[in-house]
Amino acid sequence: MSSSGSNLGKGKLPCTESSKRKQSCAGSKVLGKTAWEPPPTGWIKINVDGVFVSQTGEAGIGVIARDSERCQDAAEAEAQACAEGLRLATQ
Repeated sequence: MSSSGSNLGKGKLPCTESSKRKQSCAGSKVLGKTAWEPPPTGWIKINVDGVFVSQTGEAGIGVIARDSERCQDAAEAEAQACAEGLRLATQ
């Protein structure tokens, strides 16, 4: 990302503890956009992103799928992620 901020609209900002960024990392508004909201009951929202490094040919992807339910804590989120990873590995 350039220091001029021309790529800021993509939402690729690190969350830091500085007071400047605290609100944007908390989720109420990020760069003029509203925060991510869960989908309606019965729906699944899928967000994807990809990266490619032309110098090395390496690539990577990230996928997040969420339903309308919320996890109770980080341990539940991690457990569900592990269970889903195992389910995908067995297919």
